[in-house]
Amino acid sequence: MNKLVVRTITNDKLSVCVYLSGQIKRFERPSKETVDDFGKRLKSKLFKDCKAVSLINSDGRFLNKNSTLIDVLRSPNELHVDDTKYKIFFNPPTIDDIVIPQTPLAGLVLMPSMKLSNINFEDVEFRWEIRSADSVNWSTHSKLRYFA
Repeated sequence: MNKLVVRTITNDKLSVCVYLSGQIKRFERPSKETVDDFGKRLKSKLFKDCKAVSLINSDGRFLNKNSTLIDVLRSPNELHVDDTKYKIFFNPPTIDDIVIPQTPLAGLVLMPSMKLSNINFEDVEFRWEIRSADSVNWSTHSKLRYFA
């Protein structure tokens, strides 16, 4: 899937990631930049051989070229580069960091320490895989809860 992931860094700055042919291109843009300027920048830096770069709303209409990025780089809008469509993900739920204890203890569930963005622990379902010593098969348990 072609996607464009947008994250808010500050009120004035956005982080934009474009997934192109197995590569991730990251850059930062001012949140108040216009759609027209953003399209020109993409065309000059990432899509040099393309004919058209545009942002389209859910009705299939072009977004106003004078609109700001913070207003239009949201789902369900899409970025169109010639005939290729990029689905936009704005501030998606993200696991920023996860650390598993270095010394597991027999019989105890490993409890990772996590740093999350744009998501609450209540919204996450954790699935733990457990294997008893006399078994070669793993079993999944989702009723175990993670407590932060």
